[in-house]
Amino acid sequence: MKIESWIDKEAKIADFIQKYITELYLSAITILGLYIRFLLKDHVSGDIITFLRPWLQTLTENGGLAALKLEIGDYNPPYLTILALMSYIPMYDVFLIKIPSVLFDLFIAASTSFFVWKHFGDKAKAVFLYTILILNPLVIINSAYWGQCDVIYTSFLVLCILFCMREKYFAAFLLYGISFAFKQQAIFVLPVLVVLYLQKKQISLLHFLLIPFMEFILCLPAIIAGRPIGNIISIYFSQTGKYKYMTLKYYNIWYYFPGNYDEFSQAAIVFALAVIGTGAYWVLKKKIILEGHRLFYFTIWVIYSCCMFLPEMHERYGYALEILLVIYAVLYRKRIGICVMVCMITLAAYRNYFMGNPPFSEELLSAVNLACYLKLSYDGLKYLFKNEIPIHYGVKGK
Repeated sequence: MKIESWIDKEAKIADFIQKYITELYLSAITILGLYIRFLLKDHVSGDIITFLRPWLQTLTENGGLAALKLEIGDYNPPYLTILALMSYIPMYDVFLIKIPSVLFDLFIAASTSFFVWKHFGDKAKAVFLYTILILNPLVIINSAYWGQCDVIYTSFLVLCILFCMREKYFAAFLLYGISFAFKQQAIFVLPVLVVLYLQKKQISLLHFLLIPFMEFILCLPAIIAGRPIGNIISIYFSQTGKYKYMTLKYYNIWYYFPGNYDEFSQAAIVFALAVIGTGAYWVLKKKIILEGHRLFYFTIWVIYSCCMFLPEMHERYGYALEILLVIYAVLYRKRIGICVMVCMITLAAYRNYFMGNPPFSEELLSAVNLACYLKLSYDGLKYLFKNEIPIHYGVKGK
C-alpha cells in the first residue's frame, strides 16, 4: 500500500513536470544564467576603475539624484540616472554598477523571445532564442564581467526593429528615442528609419520628433537637478573625436591604418556614408519594401557597415549587430555561420582588451571580419534584390 502510494505521488510529479516542462526549463536556464553572472561579479575592469566607479562615487557623495546637475563623465544623463538610483543602495559599488546591466540581460532575452512567440507563433524558437541570449558569452562578459551597459540601449533598439516589423511605428520611434538617449551608437539604425519613412505612408516626420522628445523625458531628472540643457545636448558632440584612433580593438578595415587618424578619419566617415547611402538608394530604386526578414537583414547590414567603415569603433560597438545576428539566425535559420564568426571575432577582441593578446593576428581577424561583411552584403544582393528570399514558416517573405 505504501509503495503504491509512493508510485502514485511520483506519477503526479512526473505529470506536473511534463505539463510545465517549458516553464521549468526557462526557470532553470534563468537561474543558471544568473549564477554564471554571480560567479563573475567580483571582477573589476579597467573601465570600472577609470570611469564607472568614480562616477558612482561622485553621485553618492553629492546626494544621488541631486548630483545629476554635475558634469559627470561623458555618458548621457539617463544612464547616470540609473547609477544615481543605485547609489542609494548600501552595497559594494562594483555590484551596483553591474546589477542594472544584468537585469537588462534578462529583459532583452525575455522581451525579444516573447515577441517571437507572439508575432511568429513559434514557441520552440522563442525558447531557443531566450536560451542563447541568456547564455551568450558576449552578453555575459559585457554585463557581468566588464560592467558595461551596451545591453540597455540595444534592448530598446532591437524592440524598435521588432515593432517596425509589426508596423507599430509610434511605439518603434519611442523605443528608438529611448535607445538613442542611452547610447550614441543607436544612430547606426537611423538610416533604416529614414528609408522606412520614404517607403511607408504610415510614418510622418512627426514620428522623428519622438526621438528628441524621449531624450528630453529621460534627461528630466538631470534637468530638474539643475544641469543645463545645452550641456546635455553637447554630450554626444563631445564624444565624437574624443579617441583619435581609426579603430579601438574593433577588427575592421581601418585596423590596417591604426595611427593615421587625422589623415583618414574624415575620409572614413564620408566613405561609410557613401556605402550606406548606396545601399539605401538601391533599396528605394528597386522598390524593395523593408518588411519581415528584409527589414531585419537591411538593419544588420547598415549596422555592420557602420562598424566596418567608421573610425573610432570600440570592440563593443558591434554589440547590437551581434544580438540582431543571433535573432536573425534563430528566426530564419540563415547566416548562422556569419553569426558565429562575428561573435567569435568579437570574443577575440574582448580577450585582447582583457589580456592584451588576441588568439590570432589582428590583421587576420580584420580580414576575416571583412570577408564576413562582404559575404553578408553579397547574400543581401540575392535576398533583397533578386527576390530569392528564405521561406519562413511556409509564408514567403515574412
